This record gives sequence, C-alpha cells and structure tokens, in this order.
Amino acid sequence: MQQSIKNLVESERFVQAVSIAIIGCSVLLGVETFFPPNVPVLVALDIFFVIFFLIEIILRFIAEGSFFEFFKLFTWKQIKDIQGKEKRKIVFLEKGFWNWFDFIIVVLSSSSVFVHIFEHPEFLVVSRLFRVLRILRLLEVSEELKAVERKIVSIIPTVFSFVLLIGILLYIYAIVGIYLFGHHQYEQADFRDLGAALLTLFQMMTLEGWPINRRFCS
Repeated sequence: MQQSIKNLVESERFVQAVSIAIIGCSVLLGVETFFPPNVPVLVALDIFFVIFFLIEIILRFIAEGSFFEFFKLFTWKQIKDIQGKEKRKIVFLEKGFWNWFDFIIVVLSSSSVFVHIFEHPEFLVVSRLFRVLRILRLLEVSEELKAVERKIVSIIPTVFSFVLLIGILLYIYAIVGIYLFGHHQYEQADFRDLGAALLTLFQMMTLEGWPINRRFCS
C-alpha cells in the first residue's frame, strides 16, 4: 500500500497534476480580484483546490512512512577529507524544507473553508491568500527555474557583504552628521540621535518623501 502510494507520488503525471493545480489556484486568486466575494463558481473552485492540496499532502505524508521522515530537515553524511579520512557532515535536506513549506501553506489556506463558522472570519479570509505562495513550489519542478535558483543562492554571500558594507558606511556618516549638525533637526534632516540620523541617510539614498518637499530640496 505504502509503496504504491510512493510510486504514485513520485510519478511524472502526479507532479504535473500538482504543478497544473498550483498554477490554476494562483490564476483563480487573480481572477477573484475582478469579482465580488462569494461568487458560487469561484467558491466551488476554491473548495476544489483546498481538497486537492489536502489529498496531495496526505498522500505525500503516507509515502514517506513516518512523521519524522516527512519533516526531516537535516541528516548526517559520511564524507572523506583530503587525507582520505571519513568524517560526518550535517547535510540540509531540500525535500524536507519543501515538505514543511507545503504543509504550512496548505494548513493556513485550508482554514478558509471554515470562514462561515466564525462571527469575525477576516483572519481566515486572509489566510487563504497564503496559497498563492505555493507557486514558489514550481522552483522544484522546472530544471530551468532550479538553475536560476542556484545562481541566486550562490550570490547571496556577495549581496550580504555588500549590504554589510553599506550599513557600515551609513553608520559612519550618521555619527559624522550628528557631530556636524550638533544634534539638531533641520526640516526632514534629523540628526538628533543615531537612529534618526540613519533614517535620514536612508531617506536621502532612496529619496523617500523628499521630492514632495520642494522648499527643502531647493
């Protein structure tokens, strides 16, 4: 029984069906923005996708065989160093990450089915919008998107270093500005303390809220 379900879950047709359902659900959420709430056809389609994704996550859970295996994020792997000695290394399991991602999204979005039970169901209506995040699951299906994902991940350390450098420069210029302007505020330029100075420098970088004040900008 478990092996049959595992073969089904790992089959190409099952993966394609889930991908089509994810795209269809995302399109449905976009179409719903053009219509008033509680349109019967859209509600029926919404319930269909909820049931579909619930069945999908249950089948995948059964295929793994245990709660621990389904949600496992890390495992030990034997590797050999330069000298040929074997060492154990912690390896991140991408499959476990996507299982957690899908499970949380399905649980949050499925709660919208019970929207009519509560007197103030606004938070449940919002929860169903988490379903649109499942479109990120297509990163795991398409080899082209996987390649883009790997490239993005590979440049994260460089981006982090760049952000750290910008942060250091902002910190330096904020302190310099505080002493140059004598802990004073001039219109939108606030150099009374470190937090205000950092915010001022950030606004100068992004021009957030500055163009509207022509008197100050001139």
